[in-house]
Amino acid sequence: MTIGKPQSGAPGTTEHSPRWEGPEATRPRGYLPAKDDPDRDRDAHGENNADPSREKLSDAGKTRDDPPEDAAETEEERIERKQATNPALMPIGDPSGAA
Repeated sequence: MTIGKPQSGAPGTTEHSPRWEGPEATRPRGYLPAKDDPDRDRDAHGENNADPSREKLSDAGKTRDDPPEDAAETEEERIERKQATNPALMPIGDPSGAA
């Protein structure tokens, strides 16, 4: 079953269609238009559709889980992140010393 036109029911329910924050020309069928103007209004990170941050090649694959570039990361946090993403680097045994 496809949605022919967007539904504006209660948010968080199946009667509510998501809002499209991308360019209006590429809005898929079934999406509500954005409440603001994403081409002009800046988001929380200071970007908009007309001026996205693309300073580095890695910016093209940004996700919401990525830390902000200005966030300082300690060496311990960096090691924990590497261990969490690569099981081969996980320490063997319980780190608290319990058997």
